[in-house]
Order: sequence, then C-alpha cells, then structure tokens
Amino acid sequence: MILLVDDDLDILETCQQVLEESGFHVISCTSGVEAIKMFHTLQQEINTVITDYNMPIMTGLELIQNLRMHQPSIKTILISGNFEEKLPHNITLIEKPFSFDTLLNEVRKSRFLVA
Repeated sequence: MILLVDDDLDILETCQQVLEESGFHVISCTSGVEAIKMFHTLQQEINTVITDYNMPIMTGLELIQNLRMHQPSIKTILISGNFEEKLPHNITLIEKPFSFDTLLNEVRKSRFLVA
C-alpha cells in the first residue's frame, strides 16, 4: 500500500489514478498532518510513502522523518521542483516536472530497496 501526499488536489488525484491503474493500492492525503494520522491507522499495511516536498505546515521531508521514527524501513519518495538540500539515507528524489513512467519506475524500484 502506498501513502500518497500532496496539497495540490489535481496532482494528488492524477498520481493516485496512475498508480492504481498500475495495480497499486493507494491512500491519498492532502497534508502531512493528515498523512501521519492515516499512517498510524494503517501502519502495518503501508510500505511506501510518496510525498511532495513543498507543503504548508509540514514539508515532505519532515513528514518522512516523522514516519521513520515509527517505521525506519519505510520506502520513501520525495517529489520536488527545486530541492537543493542533501537528502538523508534511502530517500528517492523525483524532480518536477516528472513523467508518470518515472514515478512508476521509482515506485517499482523502491519495493526492492532495503532501508
């Protein structure tokens, strides 16, 4: 199960549709706070998190760091248009604009990574 997080509803809905049409089960959230609540409810089922970096209240990187305190091995993909920081260990970066093929390839690769 993939936890998909983006505050842009158009991007969220489109990415969810693409992932689901490719056979993935997706839970979508519009904020980091909402994603943390959902994660705690479905923690045993969620194995991948895809999140936008630039969101209000909590960045995608802050979200990932919070979730990893509870599940250090969670696979993570961060999406950003202009990320210039050094990424912590085992976070995949997808730069905007991206193709859906790129997204699907990274999700498929992340299923086999060891954190």
